This record gives sequence, structure tokens and C-alpha cells, in this order.
Amino acid sequence: MGWNGTVRRRREGGCGTRLRKAARKWCGPAERGITAGGAGASLPAEREHHCRPSGASLPAERGITRVVAVSDQSGCPCGSGAAYDDCCGQLHNGLRAAGTPAELMRSRYTAFVLGDSDYLLRTWHPRTRPAELALDPRTTWLSLQVLDAGSSEVEFIARYRGPGGRGFLRERSRFAREGGRWFYVDGTTN
Repeated sequence: MGWNGTVRRRREGGCGTRLRKAARKWCGPAERGITAGGAGASLPAEREHHCRPSGASLPAERGITRVVAVSDQSGCPCGSGAAYDDCCGQLHNGLRAAGTPAELMRSRYTAFVLGDSDYLLRTWHPRTRPAELALDPRTTWLSLQVLDAGSSEVEFIARYRGPGGRGFLRERSRFAREGGRWFYVDGTTN
């Protein structure tokens, strides 16, 4: 398991509630009508599901493997204290680009929380980016702690709960700026 793309897919199974600053709900692929096709599968247009925020795009349209309702009032999963729409939501929706490696790293953590593999691939440097990314549905990301943020590297601890219980990932990630945008290059774990 690794932050740098070796995580497989997000949570599968039934709806549940995860609490961290604010309640966020999720639903599994079977309840959304998604079969083994995973992120490439689509939701039936006539089927609304309570876990999809009204007006939100369908998960398959954005490459999202799990729907997490994050309201305007919810704290962003990156732990900044700002609302998701004022923080990582702007980066995920293409309203602006990350201004620093630390901001990009936080937005990528939030993409892991939300299961947004498209964003993870878009922000991965083309030289090291995998052809595709499947996120582990059994992993729930719990918190992020930034230990050190430099001009092109960020060291952090990301805590998670997976099939084997709770754990953490400590990584020093490297970033590169090209064409005015920051990209994740790679990382080393401790």
C-alpha cells in the first residue's frame, strides 16, 4: 500500500457514515448499480441515490470510484479547516491550480479520500504517471499530517483504516513545476 499510486480502489459495500469534523456518507458500487466495471461503469440515469449530492456529476463521468457527500459546511478532508468548496474542491473542479507542492499534496490526499482517480492521474507527472490507477475500496483515509513542506518536497503522514486494521503511511513526496503547474513526481516511504 502506498500513497504514490499502489493503493487499489476505494471502499466497496453498503452505505455507512464516517465521522471527522463533519459527517460524510458513502455508498458502494453495488448500491449505485455499478458492476465489476469499476470506475469505467456508469450509473443508470433514472436512478438517483441518496449519497450523491444533488446537482453533482455522476461518479463515472469524473472517474470517481466512491461518492462522498461533502457539503459547503464540511471541513475539507485535507484538514486545512476550510470548507471543501473553498479548498481542495476548487482544484478538483479545475477552478484553479495548486500554488505550492504542499497544496497539491493536500488536494491529492483529498482525492484519495473521495476516490477521485482522474484527479490523481491529472496531477501526476507524465514521466512517472501509471497508465491507470485503481484505488482500494477497502481503505478509508482518516487524517493527514504535514510534517515538512519545502520548495519541491513534502513529508507527511496519512492515517488509514484497511482490511488489516489501522495504519499510517509516512512519505516524502517530490513535485515538479512545469508549464506553471505543479505535478506529483514520486515519493519515498519510511
